Amino acid sequence: MSLNTLKIGIVGLGNMSGAILKGLLKAGVLPENVVGIASSPERATLRQAEYDVSCTTLELGKEALSQVDLLLLGVKPFVMPAVLADLEGITLKAEAVVVSVAAGTTLATIGESLPNTAIVRAMPNTPALVGQGFTAMAPNAYVGDAQKTLVASVFEAVGKAVWLEEGQINAFTGLFGSGPAYVFYIMEALVEAGLAEGLPPELVEAGVLQLVKGSALLLETRATTASQLKAEVVTPNGTTAKGLEALASAKVDVALQEAVHQATRRAEELSKNV
Repeated sequence: MSLNTLKIGIVGLGNMSGAILKGLLKAGVLPENVVGIASSPERATLRQAEYDVSCTTLELGKEALSQVDLLLLGVKPFVMPAVLADLEGITLKAEAVVVSVAAGTTLATIGESLPNTAIVRAMPNTPALVGQGFTAMAPNAYVGDAQKTLVASVFEAVGKAVWLEEGQINAFTGLFGSGPAYVFYIMEALVEAGLAEGLPPELVEAGVLQLVKGSALLLETRATTASQLKAEVVTPNGTTAKGLEALASAKVDVALQEAVHQATRRAEELSKNV
C-alpha cells in the first residue's frame, strides 16, 4: 500500500504523533485520509486547525476509525488504559494494523483490549520532531509482511526505523530513546567548559552545536568507526590526548554505560507497571 492511499487514524495528537503526522503528510499521505482523535471537542477543534485534518473525539470517531488501514495510538502511557478501554469492541478492517508509541505499554496489554489484531509497539526518539528520528518497532504474531512494510514506511517518514524483538525494546529505549538527553547533557557541559576558559557565550553555544553536527556528519560520511576517528584526532602527548586522559580519569565512559543501564531498568519497570 502506498502512502498516498493510506487511511490513518491517530488517537492523541501530541508532539510525537504530531511530528509523525507532519512527516506522513510531507511523504504523501492525503489530509482527507487522516482522522485525528482528541480528548475533547475543544482540543479536536484546535488540532484540526493546527494540522488541517479532520479531528473529533473517540466517542464520535469510532465509525471513522473502523475504516482506517493504520491506527496510531499516540497517547501518554498513563492515558493508555482509558483509551484501550474505550477501544474495546471496536471493529477494525481485517488487514488494519494498530501501532502504539506509548513507552512501557506492551503488546500483550494492547492485545487484551484488541484481541486477534495486528499490533506493533514502536519507540521513536525526539529527533523525529525534525525528521531525524530513530525508531524501534516490534510486531505481535498477527502482523504480516505487508503490514510490516507499511509500518516501517510510516516511521521512515520521520527518520530511520528498525525491527526488533519486543524484549529488546527496553534496551533500545535506554540507549536511543533517552540518548538525545545524554547528548544534550554533554553539549551543556562543553558549553560550560568553554565559558570557564573565557570564550564568548555566543561563540561557545554556536560552536558546540557545530562541533556535534560536524562530528556526526564526518562519521557518517567516512563510514568508519567512532574509535577510528577519535584516534585520528589524537597526537601523542598533544592537547586531545590530555583531554581524553581527563575523561578516562573521570570514567565518563563508565558513567554513560551506567546511564543506559539505569534507563533500561526503568523502562523494564514501567513495562511491568502498565
